[in-house]
Amino acid sequence: MRSIRYRPLLWKLLGLMAFLLAAPAWAEETSTPTAKEESWDVIYLGDSRVGYARSTTMPVERDGQKLIRSETEMHMVIKRFGQALKITMLETYEETADGDVVSFSMSMNNPPFSSMKSTGIRSGDQLDITTEIAGKKSHKKVAWDPEAKSPAYQQRLLEEQPLKPGETRTIKVFTSDSLQFSTVDITAIGEEKVKLLDGKLHNLMKVASTMTLPGGVKITSDSYLDKEGATLRTTLPMAGLTMSMFRVEKSAALKELAGDELDLGISTLVKVPRIKNAHQASKVVYSITMPGEDPAQFLIAGETQKIEKTTDPEVVTLSVTQAAKPKSGDSKTAAVDDDYTLPTPFLQSDDPTVAKHARLAVGDEQDAWKKALLLEQYVHQKLTKKNFSTAMASAAEVAANLEGDCTEHAVLLAAMARAAGIPSRIAAGLVYVDRLSSFGGHMWTEVYVAGHWIPLDATLGAGGIGGGHIKLSETSMADDAGAPITALLPMMTALAKIKIEVIDVEHAR
Repeated sequence: MRSIRYRPLLWKLLGLMAFLLAAPAWAEETSTPTAKEESWDVIYLGDSRVGYARSTTMPVERDGQKLIRSETEMHMVIKRFGQALKITMLETYEETADGDVVSFSMSMNNPPFSSMKSTGIRSGDQLDITTEIAGKKSHKKVAWDPEAKSPAYQQRLLEEQPLKPGETRTIKVFTSDSLQFSTVDITAIGEEKVKLLDGKLHNLMKVASTMTLPGGVKITSDSYLDKEGATLRTTLPMAGLTMSMFRVEKSAALKELAGDELDLGISTLVKVPRIKNAHQASKVVYSITMPGEDPAQFLIAGETQKIEKTTDPEVVTLSVTQAAKPKSGDSKTAAVDDDYTLPTPFLQSDDPTVAKHARLAVGDEQDAWKKALLLEQYVHQKLTKKNFSTAMASAAEVAANLEGDCTEHAVLLAAMARAAGIPSRIAAGLVYVDRLSSFGGHMWTEVYVAGHWIPLDATLGAGGIGGGHIKLSETSMADDAGAPITALLPMMTALAKIKIEVIDVEHAR
């Protein structure tokens, strides 16, 4: 039985932005590369080529210590609702020969907004992190798991101690965007016929991987290897599509995109029969089906969402109702965690421009609920340029540019609410799009008023939401809550399988 080598590069692409990289749960020493090594891959989304990746490994010396430097660079152009979204990502690790991380850096550039950059320096059992967003730096310390190694170390180890068919290994994973540790189960399945870019079927060994994220969300990917153990193709389900990487020569990777890419915004829509006045409905009851999954694990139960199990483990009934609006003058407060009131790297409520917009929006109003409604309406009216070319901008950037899509509306409203003294958080999930009779990925805001979390949606500006939103996740966007992309992971996973049926629609009389 032949041996197998495995490369986890595709996880870096999850959600277009997240770098989900595997780190091993063992500590055997591996050899150090003696010269620079380089490889190239092309990236496909469905049948459309959307970019390329370059990976390099080389020996370096820092302060008399011999280290290994690994670098992964990715470039993608993805169309969303007719506009091109351009993303460049670069991640670098420096480590010892046995995989102990010394430092790392990660940056993402997504014009027209400024780039985001994080750097980390390992000091004993802690990682000192500096993050820069919109020109503002923040610092934090993260406890380092002693079993965790660098992503490049995992690759070297598995090349020198390959998997055999039928063998499974459990690996510790460090995600550099969320700074959290997860586990990955890697199993060598067996030989399959797989189509490559030459259009021919090749007998390749399949290696299946399942990553379990904090919170229980699972992400699966498959790699296909030749007889020499080289990974020729890797696939990852994403938002109802398949993202693939193919090993190629440099010239093929750098070939100009043809310009006929699929539209990610349109292609990931979930079709349903038309829901009349969904966003004004006081209650909508849905049947949610996810083949092979329990839909309840992807849904958030709360005051406005009730989940009922059925006899079929793959089907639940979801009731979405309008939140009760506080009465005028009902601004009683209740204890709420500081994570929902303080500024964060993405919700910069202390930014002067964010604070200025908040003051202009609320004026002299003192009632918390009335202030929240004024803030929602202000963001709705000011962000008139619906820019779909940005993956995720921070509140300070949106406050300065006043453009963007649902994510920009959500973060600006949340930051302005905190600046006005109202606790807030971000919700992500699906929203009904009437003109397309479909549900699509969406992000909105929730404010804490009169002891209740109440949803607001600045993209609609309707003074709250009805039954047309299905919430899949929520986040404070605090430092320890992970990067914003982690809030979107349940949505991206659910879009791959979810089926929605409308059972009943109610409107208040």
